[in-house]
Amino acid sequence: MKISYELKGLNKTIDKVKKMSTKMQNRVADDIKFSGLDIETKAKNITPINKQPTVGGRLKAGTESDVSVRFQARIFNDLNYASYVEFGTRAHVSRVKNAKNLSNGKTGFGKVVNHPGTKAQPFLRPAFHQGVRDLKKAIKKSLNRL
Repeated sequence: MKISYELKGLNKTIDKVKKMSTKMQNRVADDIKFSGLDIETKAKNITPINKQPTVGGRLKAGTESDVSVRFQARIFNDLNYASYVEFGTRAHVSRVKNAKNLSNGKTGFGKVVNHPGTKAQPFLRPAFHQGVRDLKKAIKKSLNRL
């Protein structure tokens, strides 16, 4: 399931900026662009990685940013299990679908397993919230340089 976060309330500020000089518009557009790239980097730095030597790193590599639209930055992870890592899962029952039993490759667990769920390991939320704080400071600084 795709994960994305959105900053609300920035539209009013952007509308004001669009009425300012081209130089100011460029400064704020750059602030937003650099903030998006910074949030992507922060998220990748705190993404949990599977420590097995042959597995790991897909979640980190799956976090991307799109800063191609002026005054917008999109940071996202499209991997199907990203939301399970970000938010955790509740206890659930796993049943065999196309095999004789559930297995991790070494141990067979049977046809039904009562899974205890997984603890949330947020990586996008903390990066997003820190990035928003940094972006607000950067825009305020840019606006004060008028």
